[in-house]
Amino acid sequence: MKKRIGIVLLVIALLTGCKHLSIEDKIYRQLVKQLQQQETFDQKFPFDININIERLTKYEITYHLVIDNFDQDINDIQAIVIHDQKTEDVYPSVGIYEDRIDLTKENKKGILLVGYIDYKKDIKNFKGTFKAKITYKKDKKEITKFYSKQY
Repeated sequence: MKKRIGIVLLVIALLTGCKHLSIEDKIYRQLVKQLQQQETFDQKFPFDININIERLTKYEITYHLVIDNFDQDINDIQAIVIHDQKTEDVYPSVGIYEDRIDLTKENKKGILLVGYIDYKKDIKNFKGTFKAKITYKKDKKEITKFYSKQY
């Protein structure tokens, strides 16, 4: 009897352990959920931000979130972009699964997040909404900006 109880406890422990998410996975899922529910978006940014789409293959389009032309130094950048299309892919991000990054106005580098969407129709007929969340520090103060673009 004790042996059976031990085996049952071991199986429960193994099954429970398989569902454990890393801290990064929890942050990622929380950010995706927050963006899906986000309804208000910023109009002014201390950088240029845009999302472009283009045909990649006959069955797929690609989208690019570009953040560049900083008018001030910003540090500890974390960004993620999502869309409202059916997908099984992960959404592109920076600063969640890897270290956050710093960008300076002198550096002339920016951020490029790239994702893919299955889409067979003419790209001119694409209808979708993209949302992005960008968090960064300026003068040791954390700032969060939300961006949205509809096609």
